[in-house]
Amino acid sequence: TTFDNNGNAIPFNYGTQVTSTTMVGGDGIKLQFLPGSEPIAREVLYSQVSWDFNNNFSVYATMDYGVSNYDYQIGSYDQNLGATALTIKSDNAYLPSELANYMTGHNIASFTLNKYFANLPRTWIKHDNNVLRLVAGAKGRIFGDWTWNAHFENGQTDESVTAIDDQILENTALASDAVVDPNSGHIVCRSTLTAPTNGCVPFNMLGNSGIAAPIDGQGVNTATDGQLKYLTGTDWRKTRIVEDNFAANITGTPFSI
Repeated sequence: TTFDNNGNAIPFNYGTQVTSTTMVGGDGIKLQFLPGSEPIAREVLYSQVSWDFNNNFSVYATMDYGVSNYDYQIGSYDQNLGATALTIKSDNAYLPSELANYMTGHNIASFTLNKYFANLPRTWIKHDNNVLRLVAGAKGRIFGDWTWNAHFENGQTDESVTAIDDQILENTALASDAVVDPNSGHIVCRSTLTAPTNGCVPFNMLGNSGIAAPIDGQGVNTATDGQLKYLTGTDWRKTRIVEDNFAANITGTPFSI
């Protein structure tokens, strides 16, 4: 069983070459994937200075600095499949009456809903990377073919990854379990009946009412501002990697036969 965009229960039409997890054609959301390439903004600066005091001793210093920035969109809609599938109970406020009556009459307490969201914006990823590398060294000749060199290197990478409009799975599960409040007659989250201040905002998970063709990759958002704020959020990760390296070498021929 599947649901049309207005939430009505209809038979699910399978495609061809059906396996336990895949098929060709048939019903369901047609996933959207990224194009083969995304623009990357990259800037690199390299500089080096050196000084030869004489033929046997010289020093040098180098600096590398690089910045890269790119954005991309997750290759499919936000989803609740497998372990994150939603449980819809027979008293769900958004169930069509025909299906609700069928479940009650056949003693079906709940069913599992696998969901691709076409009525929520797709997650957008922003990736920023900065690299700075500094090296100072010296080299020289001791005598004959004996030479030496030494250097100290410091490198630092700062990486920032931000996911905008990323689905909050826990909130999605709570929002999907919507019931009619017996006191007010309004649709609320079941969890709100026992925890009135938990901030849960109910959302109709059946169908994708009001979807439209994607605009600028995001699609038309049919959730209210309150629903969108509850169902999605911004994730971020900031990482700094620092490396210090020192090396010294002496080379030459100790003896010859």
